[in-house]
Formats: sequence, structure tokens, C-alpha cells
Amino acid sequence: MVYIALSVALGFALGCTYRELMGSRRGAPRPAPGKRREAGAEAGSGTGKTEPVETGAGGSFDLSRISDLFEKYKLDMKDIGVFPRLLKFIWQQSYLSLLRLFAEQGASPDAFARILREMNTPCPEITFSAGSGQAFVTEELLNTLVAEAGVACEKLPGTDDKVRFLLMLSYGKGVRMLRDEFGEDFEAFLEAYEQGKEVSGLHAELMDAIRSRYEFVS
Repeated sequence: MVYIALSVALGFALGCTYRELMGSRRGAPRPAPGKRREAGAEAGSGTGKTEPVETGAGGSFDLSRISDLFEKYKLDMKDIGVFPRLLKFIWQQSYLSLLRLFAEQGASPDAFARILREMNTPCPEITFSAGSGQAFVTEELLNTLVAEAGVACEKLPGTDDKVRFLLMLSYGKGVRMLRDEFGEDFEAFLEAYEQGKEVSGLHAELMDAIRSRYEFVS
């Protein structure tokens, strides 16, 4: 059920190829002309909520069950509004890691085309530990975040499913941002490449744009 909800919220399935990702762009709302996203304020903007982390169980999710993520992003799970901030950090880093992938592994037209044709978008596996009851996020806040993603809360009946969905959605938002930002250019490059056209100039422009964006938001 989580993966179905993700496909509804994102408009594509995590783990699809980059070619399939570009295809999903055709049915997605197009950004306004000339409105390339600016800086990290867009790349990971969250709900802006500052709901407190509760310290009691019952209708809540024990945040210590995902303590590895808080450690990775250097966040204190007991801080006010920490769960939405974690989602924002995941979104930002997901986008940055994809930019880095193309910048580092797409240095030639052949390598760039191979990424688009053969590689899959990230599909992280979310695992939960036993937890130690240090801090909790309320199910009410989880329901709010799920609803903001355009998914009915009853589709995700348990708090585990809601948290897993929201974490994976944040990874997926980074993928979707890459698609919205560069999907049209990626598609034009791959079409020309597969038709045997000269693509060195287009590839150089793409690499310049990707590296510039990476430097700007990192």
C-alpha cells in the first residue's frame, strides 16, 4: 500500500529507470516558463510547521526507531518540529546526490546516455529499530503531512506505514525535482543521441547546468 500511495503522490514509481522518469514528466504539471527553481529554499521546502515532539506513546511514532537518520543528518530527535525538518533534509540531500551522480558519472555523452537508459532512480529501503521511547511524533502531525501529499490517511492505516511513506516520499521529491528541472533537456539529449546526431554541445551545456546547480544548492 505504501508504494501505491507513493506512486499517487509522486506521479511515478520509485526505482524506475531515468528514461521512465522522463516519460512521467509528460503527464505532470509544467513549471511556469523561465521559472527554474532557485536555491535550497525550494529544494526541500517543508510544511513550515513547528509541532512539538511529544514524549508519550499512544497514537504516536517513536522517533528513536529511526535514530540512524537523525544521526546521519545531525538532528536532535528531541527538538521542536524535528520530524518535518528531517523530511526537508532528506529531500535536499536526495536532490543533491542525483546532481552529483550526473556530474561525476556522466562526463561523456556515452556515459550520460548510459545513466539515462540503464540506471534506476533510487528506491531507499526504510527499516525501523526497536526504539527506546526517547521522543515521539504525533499521529495527528503524520496525518497532516500525509494529507498534504495528496494521499488519504486511511490508505496508510498504521503509524509505521505513514512514517515509511513520508520518508520515502522525501527521497522521491528529490527525484521529482531533478525530473522537473532537467527532464525536458535529458529527453532531448537522449533522443538526439539515439538518432546518431552530434550531441557533444548539448552534453556540455547539460553538464555545465548540472554542475552550476549543484554548486549553487550544496
